[in-house]
Amino acid sequence: MRVENVVLEAQDLEKTYVPKGSLGLRKAGVPAVRGVSLQVHAGETVALVGESGCGKSTTARMVARLTDVTRGRIVYDGVDVTDLRHAKMRPHRRTVQMVFQDSWSALDPRMTCAELIAEPLRVQGAWRKESPQLVDELLDRVGLAALYADRRPETLSGGQRQRLCIARALALHPKVLLLDEPVSALDASIQAQILGVFQDLQRDLGIAYLFISHDLAVVRHLADRVLVMNAGLVLEEGPADAVFQNPQHEYTRALLAAVPASHPSRRHRTGQLAS
Repeated sequence: MRVENVVLEAQDLEKTYVPKGSLGLRKAGVPAVRGVSLQVHAGETVALVGESGCGKSTTARMVARLTDVTRGRIVYDGVDVTDLRHAKMRPHRRTVQMVFQDSWSALDPRMTCAELIAEPLRVQGAWRKESPQLVDELLDRVGLAALYADRRPETLSGGQRQRLCIARALALHPKVLLLDEPVSALDASIQAQILGVFQDLQRDLGIAYLFISHDLAVVRHLADRVLVMNAGLVLEEGPADAVFQNPQHEYTRALLAAVPASHPSRRHRTGQLAS
């Protein structure tokens, strides 16, 4: 459900990389993101779509304040966080959390599931006597029983590790999750289960998503609005149904035309898939 309050906003984001040792490019650099603006409202899913290398993951990392911004502004729940550093940024990390594609590299193998979920609470100074109960509740919410609490990531399947990453991201009660290709490394059947977790969380918690993906079926299944990126630029933006059923930019039309006829998003667009 979409409401009018904006919980995440990016304004004219730019990111330029200067290759080391490239004297001829040292002044200009290589643009990765060029003037991207977006808004995410409470309870909605906004998808950034495009081919590999288009700048969508770089945009997400800037929004998450994991990568410095060359130019532009990032606003969390009404607060400009663009230039905040270290301790000053810490309180605002509760608002926006990130779930990565590679769950294995996102988890410390030396820690148990319970310790991994509890870590953000301890870092933020939010650990309370009732926190162990919260850890169990989060495990249950993402479909992992409390018996997983003492297990380590190496004993989990890929889907279970991604569920653990989601639970960890939820520990601080964020308003937005940045999801960077969160199901692309999983088998199709496991993808469907994880997508179901995201839908349940949005329904129950009203959480918003900025969803990064190249998979049009996933985007069509989840997104309320879609931004299509190429070469660091947003070429088209609009409601998901409008973008899929009546794309305006030739690049968007080319992306959709490249989808196999059996692909769910292609069948939906041509009327072969029931709504």
